[in-house]
Amino acid sequence: MDAAIRINTLSKTFGNGRKALQQIDLTIAPGEMVALIGASGSGKSTLLRHMAGLMAGDASDEGSIVIHGRTVQRHGKIASNIRSVRSGIGFVFQQFNLVGRLPVIINVLAGTLHAVPMWRSLLRWFTPEEKARGIEALRRVGIAECCAQRASTLSGGQQQRAAIARAMVQGAKVVLADEPIASLDPESSRKVMDILARVNREDGCTVVVSLHQVNVAMKYCARTVALHQGRVVYDGPSVGLTPAVLRDLYGAGQAQAGRAICEDRQRQFRISQLRRQRARHHRLAGRPLRRREPAVLRADRRHLRRPEGHLRPLRRGSAGSAPGARDLAARTAVPEDRRI
Repeated sequence: MDAAIRINTLSKTFGNGRKALQQIDLTIAPGEMVALIGASGSGKSTLLRHMAGLMAGDASDEGSIVIHGRTVQRHGKIASNIRSVRSGIGFVFQQFNLVGRLPVIINVLAGTLHAVPMWRSLLRWFTPEEKARGIEALRRVGIAECCAQRASTLSGGQQQRAAIARAMVQGAKVVLADEPIASLDPESSRKVMDILARVNREDGCTVVVSLHQVNVAMKYCARTVALHQGRVVYDGPSVGLTPAVLRDLYGAGQAQAGRAICEDRQRQFRISQLRRQRARHHRLAGRPLRRREPAVLRADRRHLRRPEGHLRPLRRGSAGSAPGARDLAARTAVPEDRRI
């Protein structure tokens, strides 16, 4: 059986001399769902863009990319029939790439433009069959009720699902997703990954998704490819991602950053616990709760001092006198040497 994606000795060097990809060799079988992981700048997005024919590799190398037997690029040159090849490749961008002022259904039907005459695309004239396919794709991703809304009114998770529906209407055999859950909340991320897994399982599409969340990769993808500084450092089952492999992949700096995040979350949790305990104590004592900062926060501000010359707030004067009258007279009095 021919491979769905075959990459041979692909390299990419940017103008500043930085090597984004170095001798990439990768073969993905039809129907596989593969995760691309790695630190920021490791080459995940660059590799996906090369697969889609949006970027060309180095001309000095004999690198090539073939998808379902059709050449995407070879020797640093994009194939002349790339528009025809791209019709079978669906690309899900991190920033959704929807036209905000157009209805959702029109954005989804943009996946059929490769098979629609130009005059129909300019007039936005789609046949009833094409519209039915778009509605069915939106139903599969769970947002059929939003078909007439402007794309800009959708939430981030809904926009990403609309982008996946666009790839489904396109009839793509290969779906490339570039960090599709990077800017989504956990629940929206779960829904998007469930949809990608269902497209892979029900439609038989080959799905390659780049992720930063290793736990998500292990949950949804049986195979993981890890990149580090433009090289493939791991290619195998997701269950084989041991802590030692991840430490080598992300480095000690990432581990220190993770510990700092955990410590900050623990501190916030302690503060919320103190607030709840104090509110419960006041409720049981029948006293109104006076909003105060917990001791944890007050301790952080002990180094702050009242600036010199700071005016204290007015205080109530002695009995029988106007409140703060003496303080006000003393603070507003004009010195003798400045009187006119």
